[in-house]
Amino acid sequence: MDAEENRASGEEATTAKTATAATTQIPREGELAAILAAITQINGRLGNMDARLGAVESQLHTHPVKRERLATKVASTSVRNRFASLKKKKERVERIKEAIAKRRGRLETSGKDDAETE
Repeated sequence: MDAEENRASGEEATTAKTATAATTQIPREGELAAILAAITQINGRLGNMDARLGAVESQLHTHPVKRERLATKVASTSVRNRFASLKKKKERVERIKEAIAKRRGRLETSGKDDAETE
């Protein structure tokens, strides 16, 4: 058991030394240039994101216009449907009028037939 504890404490000591060394390392001059280039690249990306966000925000103001266009299309569709409905009603009225005219014609012809038979 003592050997296992010594091995575990040795691993912890090695890990602690590595962590301390990583935090206390002084970057070299070439690494500083790489870090500066990375920061510049990140700033460029952030600038692009900001521009995209501005474009999206400007589109939010034109969104109600799109809704109005959609509402117009819906209204014109309902008007078209209304015209179709009126057309069907008109055709039905015409058929009823024709049926009434035929019946009147039959009545008139039957009335004429009655007059002729007398």
